[in-house]
Amino acid sequence: MEHKQDLSILPENKWSDISVGVFSTNYGMTGDMEISMYEQGSQWKKGIVVGKIIIRPLVQPQN
Repeated sequence: MEHKQDLSILPENKWSDISVGVFSTNYGMTGDMEISMYEQGSQWKKGIVVGKIIIRPLVQPQN
């Protein structure tokens, strides 16, 4: 899955949430997830701070 996001439109010096995709698993499924970021284009960036990455469900399971 690939997601492109223009980070230059986000406010500076403020935390922002970016939704990058949706995936599904079956109950009991195990494995690894890989997340990567890369720069597209030739202009050097000043820097980026990634505070945390949160994987959260779209729908809470009902009991």
